Amino acid sequence: DIDVAWVDYFLYQTYERLGEYERAGSMLERGISILEKHCTDAPERIIEWITDAGRFGEMLKRDDIAESYYRRALQVAERVYGELHEKLINPNLVLADFYVLIDENRRAEPFYRRATNIAYRTLPPMDENFAATLFKAGAFFYKQGDYAKAKKCFQTTLSIDEHNRGADSVENIYTLQYLGLILDVDGDAAAAEKCFLRSIAIAELHEGHDSDKLISLHRDLGRCANNVQQTKHPA
Repeated sequence: DIDVAWVDYFLYQTYERLGEYERAGSMLERGISILEKHCTDAPERIIEWITDAGRFGEMLKRDDIAESYYRRALQVAERVYGELHEKLINPNLVLADFYVLIDENRRAEPFYRRATNIAYRTLPPMDENFAATLFKAGAFFYKQGDYAKAKKCFQTTLSIDEHNRGADSVENIYTLQYLGLILDVDGDAAAAEKCFLRSIAIAELHEGHDSDKLISLHRDLGRCANNVQQTKHPA
């Protein structure tokens, strides 16, 4: 029953801390097996533990094991909730993040897209999980050079976080930085400069003038300011 499964899970955590990884993996798999066979009324726990097994595989540098568990977690979520439910957002993001980690960006993209589409269709417009999902997807699209999709994601993220947490929320630092970078690429250096200045002001407000985050922000601002000058005074 669930109590036996929990004992196995705690043993997994204990053996992991002791560095006895073979025993740890065995205990976790047994706990998952008990849940799947006898505790089908706890699907969220099943998905969570299977995801833990994937992270355990990552820790062991066993990408094959990690991928297998992450896919299994997504399959369980699909079986329990169907193909369009907010509970599928995180399993899709976890698998997408894993593929980015192992430099398989082409395999990551459909899972980011799917997580984003589900978020748009199932979450309230000002939901914090909606903002977090779009930020992750936006960061991926930005790194892929798909600036139009990234910009849309970051603009919506900023709107949600400003509504829920305020204009000077610490969550806005990186969102504004990404938007600044995209606007600079788009040729709107003046608007990009405003984003960087806002981001710097928020970072200084929350973390002081010695924050490590300011290094990259000032670098981006300097490059953008140079583009602004070139726009005002073309050679």
